[in-house]
Amino acid sequence: MSTFGGVTGKLSIYVITFSNLSICPLADEVSALVLDVGSCWTRAGYAGEDTPKAVFPTSYGYIPETETEVPNIDEDTIMKNEDGDATGGESSNIAFADNTLNKKDKGKYIIGDAEVAAWRPNMEIRNPLVNVQDWDALEKIWDHALFKRLQVDPTEHPLFVTEAAWNTREIREKLTEIAFEKYQVLAFYVAKNP
Repeated sequence: MSTFGGVTGKLSIYVITFSNLSICPLADEVSALVLDVGSCWTRAGYAGEDTPKAVFPTSYGYIPETETEVPNIDEDTIMKNEDGDATGGESSNIAFADNTLNKKDKGKYIIGDAEVAAWRPNMEIRNPLVNVQDWDALEKIWDHALFKRLQVDPTEHPLFVTEAAWNTREIREKLTEIAFEKYQVLAFYVAKNP
């Protein structure tokens, strides 16, 4: 109960949003999501809060796509025929025990504190904001911040993103495209980082 202008009663504030034409009670609680992807740290949280809910390294691990050709055969290689029986290397129809023949893996992005710190074979540590803009990596960082750390549905919140002061119009357009097309946010704002 609150008193407003001498009238006591329940006070509700309603705002009509034009993106989905719904009525939103308590519009003073906007709950906009804030993403600050810096060159060293990524910070994510809610607008109006004192500290971010999530802080993690911007750098990420990347395991590139691999095409494995026929591996070098030595005495320790276990070969099997089509029936799965060990052949001792005497069959022309062989498959390697570890199934690496003509194997193709898609590139994997490793995001987060402990995940990046753990050693993995062939993993490279990269940063999406140095030299080349890696949009796939930036999307993976946004995914990690929104879905794993904040555990929110971005379609229910406006999104506030910071950018470097020297970013071009094309980069801002790409950020906007990702925000509206992939994450389908209600509203989007890009602010320059000091």
